[in-house]
Amino acid sequence: MLSLVVHPAFVHFPLAMFTSAWVCYLLAHGWDRDDWSDRGWLFERVGVWSLPVTVVAGFVDANGLKVFTDARFDLPLIWHALLSLAATAVYAVHWGWRRGRSFEEVRAAAATDIWLSTAGTWLLFASGLVAGEMVFGT
Repeated sequence: MLSLVVHPAFVHFPLAMFTSAWVCYLLAHGWDRDDWSDRGWLFERVGVWSLPVTVVAGFVDANGLKVFTDARFDLPLIWHALLSLAATAVYAVHWGWRRGRSFEEVRAAAATDIWLSTAGTWLLFASGLVAGEMVFGT
C-alpha cells in the first residue's frame, strides 16, 4: 500500500461538482431556465466521473475493503464509507434518470429532480462531516 494519503487530493472534485450542479438545478427550476439545467448536467457529469476515483482512493487509504470486512460501527470510518457509497448511488440514479431527457421532461418531474440532487448533496455533506470528525475530532 501507499504510504502517501491520496483520498484528500481527489475529494474536492466531486464535492464541488455536485454542489454546483445542485445550485444550477435549483436555479433552473426556480427561474425555468434550461441553460442552468444544462450547466448542472455538465457539473454532475464531471462529478459522476470523478467520484469513483475518489472512492477508490479512499479504499486505498483505508487498506482496501477491510473497512467493510472488519467493520466497527463504533468508528466513524465505516459511516463515512457508507454515506459516501449511498451518495454515489443516489447521484448515479439521478444522473441516469436525467440522461436523455429534455428540459421539458425534467421540468415536468421537478420534484424528483430536486429531491434526488438534494439527497445526494446532503449525503455527501454528512459524509464530509464524519470525515472531519475522523481527522479533526478529539
